Amino acid sequence: MNVSFTRHVFTLFLVLFARNLFAAADGYLTVDPTKDVQDLTSSLAYSWQDQEPKDFEKLSYTPLNASDLNLKYSNDIVWLRLNLENPTDQPISKILYFTTYLVGQISLYQPGNPVPQVSGSAIPMDERSFYSRLSAFKINLPAHEMKSFYFRRTSHHSLSTRVKIEDESDLKATLFFYAGGICCLMLFNIFIGLYTHDKDFLFYSLFAGTVATTVLGLHGFLDCYAFRYFHTTLTQ
Repeated sequence: MNVSFTRHVFTLFLVLFARNLFAAADGYLTVDPTKDVQDLTSSLAYSWQDQEPKDFEKLSYTPLNASDLNLKYSNDIVWLRLNLENPTDQPISKILYFTTYLVGQISLYQPGNPVPQVSGSAIPMDERSFYSRLSAFKINLPAHEMKSFYFRRTSHHSLSTRVKIEDESDLKATLFFYAGGICCLMLFNIFIGLYTHDKDFLFYSLFAGTVATTVLGLHGFLDCYAFRYFHTTLTQ
């Protein structure tokens, strides 16, 4: 009985080891649903194309094997491939996003689905598949399934970014945290300036507000939230 039990345990170990080995060989990254944020950048593969391919799945992709995705200035189209695996018994739904705001236009293609998701700084906010200041896409991984995701990026500009997945609620809360901190800093200096009658505090608040507006604009906050709020308010 002990011999039979040991044999079964050893066989199960070999099966799991072989499964993980083949998955790693195919370049599939295991998605961990317990992690709040997971960096997928190093698992990307890329392919430069000077014209539209007939089948993006059959392109020759080069593994990135780097912690950051850096794309040069080019008129060519770059295709990115990302292989993900869900080894759990439950489906996983996450938001996949590029950490840099100014990315141009990015389309997400999935095998068997002819309609891509579109996003990117070159796409108007209301026309994006997922409403976000970042280039973000909603992805779903059924239980015990491996899927490939293909991204088509067009832009004349260079790009330095990372690709991550996160829960939708956490993604929206991050920028508001920093924006709230900037507002508190500005209000604090304004109150100190009014109380002490020292203009330096007021000038510092003006400086902080100018820098904050520029930074929030570059990170898509104004397009996603501020301009939308004023447009909705004025058109009512």
